[in-house]
Amino acid sequence: MDRQALLDTVERLRRLPREAATVEFKANWDRPEDIGEYLSALGNAAALEGHERAWMVWGVDNRTHAVQGTHFNPFAAKGEGNQPLSMWLTQKTSPRAYFQFHELTQPAGRLVV
Repeated sequence: MDRQALLDTVERLRRLPREAATVEFKANWDRPEDIGEYLSALGNAAALEGHERAWMVWGVDNRTHAVQGTHFNPFAAKGEGNQPLSMWLTQKTSPRAYFQFHELTQPAGRLVV
């Protein structure tokens, strides 16, 4: 998905009246175990609801949906044993979750999707 499509998706998600089973907003939340649990839960919810994918967006306030930016960096983050976060999450989720991290910058702050 290209940058503009991701920005458009984030704006569409922010316009929702509240988070959904397949949409989660976070600020600087970065515990690998928690991220793994959410990946699994979001993936399961997407499958149950017939959605192609689910979304976790860092840098958006979960109450107001305002962009506040994030310091979370999934590309530098580590899981257990100092393993890169993406590799650790891939190995620890069962069934294996398919996911991608994307970094976006907009005037109100940096986002990770």
